[in-house]
Formats: sequence, C-alpha cells, structure tokens
Amino acid sequence: MAISKTFLISVFSILLCNTSALINIGNRTCHVAEGKIPVHIRSIMTRENAEESAEFSVMLEAAANHVNNMEGILTGYHLCFRYDHAGGTEEALSVFYDYVYMEPPILMIFGPPYSSVSTLLNPVVGQYNIVQVTSATSSLLKDRTTYPYTVQIYPVADDINPGRVGIIKAMNWTKIAIVFQDNDYFRANIKNLIELLDDANITILTIEAVSDTDNPDQHILSLLSHDARIIILAFYDELAMSFACKAYQYGLYGPEHVLILPGWFLEAEELWHDFTAPCDIQNVIDVYDTSLYVHTIRTVDSIESLYFNGLKPSKEQEEFLANQNAYDIIPLNIKRIYYDGIMLMALALNKSIEDLQRLSPPRRLEDFKYQDTDMVEVFNKNVRHAEFTGISGLMKTNITRDTSGMRLYISQYRDKQGELIMYMDRDGKNPKWLTDNVTVRWKGGFVPVDGKTHISTYIQVNETTSAVIFAFTSFGIVLAVFFLIFNVVYRNEKVVKMTSPALNTIIVIGCIAIYSTIFMMGVDHSKFTDNKVSALCHTQYALISVGFTLAMGAVFVKTYRVHAIFTNSRKGMKVIIPDSELISWILGLLTLDIVICVVWITADRMYVADIELQPKLDTTHPEKEFYNVPVIRQCESKYEAIFLSILAVIKGVLLVFGVFLAWKTRNVAISSLNDSKYIAFSVYTTAIVVILLIPALTVTTNDVEAQFILIGFAVVFTISVVLLLVFLPKG
Repeated sequence: MAISKTFLISVFSILLCNTSALINIGNRTCHVAEGKIPVHIRSIMTRENAEESAEFSVMLEAAANHVNNMEGILTGYHLCFRYDHAGGTEEALSVFYDYVYMEPPILMIFGPPYSSVSTLLNPVVGQYNIVQVTSATSSLLKDRTTYPYTVQIYPVADDINPGRVGIIKAMNWTKIAIVFQDNDYFRANIKNLIELLDDANITILTIEAVSDTDNPDQHILSLLSHDARIIILAFYDELAMSFACKAYQYGLYGPEHVLILPGWFLEAEELWHDFTAPCDIQNVIDVYDTSLYVHTIRTVDSIESLYFNGLKPSKEQEEFLANQNAYDIIPLNIKRIYYDGIMLMALALNKSIEDLQRLSPPRRLEDFKYQDTDMVEVFNKNVRHAEFTGISGLMKTNITRDTSGMRLYISQYRDKQGELIMYMDRDGKNPKWLTDNVTVRWKGGFVPVDGKTHISTYIQVNETTSAVIFAFTSFGIVLAVFFLIFNVVYRNEKVVKMTSPALNTIIVIGCIAIYSTIFMMGVDHSKFTDNKVSALCHTQYALISVGFTLAMGAVFVKTYRVHAIFTNSRKGMKVIIPDSELISWILGLLTLDIVICVVWITADRMYVADIELQPKLDTTHPEKEFYNVPVIRQCESKYEAIFLSILAVIKGVLLVFGVFLAWKTRNVAISSLNDSKYIAFSVYTTAIVVILLIPALTVTTNDVEAQFILIGFAVVFTISVVLLLVFLPKG
C-alpha cells in the first residue's frame, strides 16, 4: 500500500512540475522563472512570537531568494521553498505528511529546531529518504543508525558544557548542583557535563533528575538540604516555569543563589509570558533575575569573507546580510544558522547534479522519488561534505562536530533582558569581559559564594598557658630529681632508712613519669603526622598507668605495711614485711599494666580523629561566609573505652584500698613508722583531687585549654604534694 501511494504521489508531482510556471504548494505559490525546473525544499519551524517569527521568515526566505538570484548555483533550476510552523511533535508530523501526500517530492527539509520535536520526527522523515538539516542541539541526533539522514549544523548541546565549566571557574566556584529534565536529550548532555566537571575538580553536591514537570518540590528541597548555591539548570520551558514558581515558594533564589542555563532559554525569554505558570510571572522573573546563560555563537568576521564554494553574493545580498549581522548577537545567532542552513542545502543539491549523472541509470534532481535510496545517498553525502563561509562563519559538515569559528558567550538576565558580559574560547578557557565597562551584576552587590566555607583551625593550648604549666611541671621534675638524689645519698641514714629508700625511689620514678605526660599533652599535635600522634597517645597512656602504679603503688604498699604492723602489734604479734616483698607486689601490678598496654597497642592501635566543634562566622567579610571551625585532634581506637575502663577499675580499686588503709592507720603513733601520717595524707589528697577532677573534665569536654589547665594543675599539685609529704619529714 505504501509503494502504491508513493507511486501515485510521484505521478501527481510530475504533472504539477510540468504544467505551469506557477506551482501551487499547499497554501502558497512558487513563482518559477520561465525555462527553469522547480526543486522543492521545506522548513518545519516551531511556533515563536510574532516578532521572532517574522525575523526567522526573513532570513529563510532571503536565503532561498539569494540562491535563485545567484549565478553558478542550481543552474536551470528554481528553488521552491516554504516554511510551516508546528507547535509540537504531533503537529509537526501532520505538516510533514501534508508535504509527502499533498505536494511534489521534497528533496530536503530544514528543521525542526527543537530537539524535543526533532528526536521524534526525524526517524519518520528518514523512512521517506529525505535529508534533514537541523539546528536542533541534541547529541542523540548524531546517531547515524537512528538518524541516517539528519545533519546538525548548530553547535550541539554538549558544546555549551565547556562554557558552563568556564564560567564556574572564572567565578572561583568549586561546588555546584545540577537539575535537569529527565529525558534522553538532557540526560546525554548532563552525562557529558559531569565528565567535564570531574576533570575540572568541581564538586557536584547533588544531581536532580526531574521526571514530574509539575511537581519539582522534592528536588528543590534536596537542593536546599545540600545548601546548593550555584545551580546548573537544563530543561524546557514548561518545567522552567514550574521550577521557578516552586523555587520562589521555597526561597531558593536571591543574592545567595546563581542559576546557570542554556543560552537558548534566554533567547526565548519573551515567550515566558505565553506559558501558564502556577504563580505570578513576576515571581518567575525574580527567580531568574541575574541568572547566567551560556551561548554558542558563530559569526563571520566580515561580510567580505562570505564564500559559497567559489560563489560570492551580489552587492545587494551583501548589504542585506551586513545589516542583519549588525544586530544584537544573541537573538541573531540562530537566524544566521537558518540562513546558512538553506545555503547548505542548495549547495549540496548543486553538487549532486553532477553526481546524479554517474548513477545507473543517470538521474536529475527532478527525478527524485521517496523510494529512491540511491539519490538520497548522493544528497546525504554532499550535505555531509560541504565547506563554505556563511554568515555564521566557516561551516564544515565533513567532521563529527564543527566548532570552527565558534565562541562561547556568557550573558546575564537583568532588567528583564539579556546582556552579554563575557566570552571565552570554545573549550571554556581564556574568559574575557566583553568590554571594560561590562561586568556581572549581583543582587547583593558581591559575587555569591558556592556555599559556606569552613576553615578548620586546630585548637591548641595558648602558648602562655602551656608555658606556665610547663614551668610548674619542670619545677616538679626538678624537685623529684632533688629528692631522688637526697634519697640515694642519705639512704643509710636512720631517718631515711626507716622509710624504705627503695620504695621512695620507686615513688620518685613514678612521679617523674606522670609529670612527663603533661609535656605530651601540651605539645602542638598539628605539627606531627598521624602515626607520630598515635604513638604519642599510646606512650602517654602507658606513662600515666605505669607512673600511677609506681608512685601510688609504692605509697599504698607502705600504707599496707603500717596497717599490718599496727594491727598485729595490738594483738601482741610481731610482723616483718621486707621491702623486697612489697616491691614484688608493685612489680606484679606493673606487669599487669604492661600487658594491658601491649595488648592495646597490638590489637587496637589508636588513630587520630578530628572532632569538629560549632562553626563560627568570620564577621570580617560576612558575605564570603567564611566559618572558622575549631577542630580538636585527639586519639581514638575501636576498643578504647574497654581498655580505659580496665585500667580505671584497677587504679580505682587501688585508690579505694589506699584510702581504706589510710583511714585505718590514721591514729598510728609508732615511732618506727614516723611517716605513716604523711603517707595517709598523700592518699587522701590524691583521692580528693581525682574525685573533683572527673566532673570538672566532663563539663569542659570540648575546651582543650581548660582541660589542659585542670589536668596540669591537678597533676602538679597532687604529685608535688605526694613528694613533699614523703620526703620533707625526713629533712
């Protein structure tokens, strides 16, 4: 059935082409000059406003007229051209079928310019062996399997992606979000953009694919939750309207936010009022105010450079094109492409005249029928291998993507109109302001930041504070060394010998070990690697544990000996507990400490963790949103709580036992045990300080300096008191 219809239409079209110089094509007439043969091309355009529609038609019809009045192109033929408007895919199909079934054979079609229509219409057109030249930007149209006869002449959608990256880098933004309409066209474009952003080390906070164009609420809420400030938008007008209304409703606009859109969206700004938006149009304008747009613009350097495969336009044609080229570059960019699209089709048909003669049998342009695959391959080849300098610049269709002569422009929507502000190379590099007097205008009067900038600052103990604590600690160590020397030198003196010099030495060594942990705690950890800090933490815990066992363990065993002698003397029994036995008890406790610490280091090595506290805004330049984040660098391990609990229980039991013994021996008045009262007071002091210190440290958990002061003074005070009480009575 399809073949018979095509046959009838072909016969009908041949009769039309040979009956009159006035060829009726639909609702228009092609005025064919006498002696010339009509060849037919068409254009399917989308519906624009009246002003733009008139401008488009002027460029399209001017191109066809220039072809018909230019010597050396389509000699003996008259290019019959007509354009029709279609509001969407369904209407475009209706227009196309009118071409096929109601008119002479159409050799080529220009358009439609919208990718949403082209991606659906063009496969159908291809089944009729018609070559299409289009300004649609979808990267999907590059697929030769699905679109064998579609040739794109406008920069494809991916060509603006370097410009998107370029403006982001030019503004020193490093974090962005992406919102796109979830269809094949935008999905492919955003995939390419993500790759470029990744190469540029730009962080993507979130990627929102919107499938329900009427309800983008969840995506806007996601943008807000990610604190997205710089947002790349990629969608058609309908979603643009609903997005703007919801953005206005949720407060996703203003001086803190920047929207970046494709340039063609700004070119259609006058159409915003034609869409039924779920909010006032002023709300839409408020959201898109100061938004940025990326354009791919091609233009010829001068009209004198125009060169159509050896042909030059006439003086009148040059004057017309010069006048068109003098207008604002943004809206006329697409119009230049339209003109060159018609010229491309004419030049390809002109080249095909000779090639068709080499077919078997030889053919002419007017012999074309929709089932003739040989002829369409000739047309397709010549369209794809054209090269000329048109009003949009040098055009080459013999490469996958012709970006020669293309430059990226950035414009900004302000005062209800777009204004060019910047341009850059087609790879997004070398951005430059359009003029010295043009710059970006921001609502807040400053360049919006891409989000809060958190500046981590490691909290360290104040140098003055650490110097004071270190001075007291150093004094304590000097005091301990003095007592150690005194203890060794006078160990055989009766007053010293009665207090067990060996145990006194152990007490001093333990006190020095505990003193040394203050230096480890107060040192600037940010200057060390994580491994060194980890080792420092393990060493600190080990010294505290071992120091406590040595110092307080020796005090406790001496207290125990007083208790044992006092208790048994009341019973009339004589008890002798030598120092060697007491030291063995201490060594037992020391061995337990060493085992626990070794197991901890081996099985659960500490790592360095950064604990971030509440950020504070730097009020010097609040618009830059610099937040200083205090960071505490501390050691942690998976089973830290378990190991610390074990050590704490052991030391706690010893401390409670020591307090018990001290209380039991508080009334001892035996001359041979002349230091028993001082030992008891040492135990009381240690217990009271520990009891007071624990809640104080809990209250000051995140105050590094306060904790250092509390621990530093607690250690210096307690250990110094122990040393003084143990040794001063012997002086």
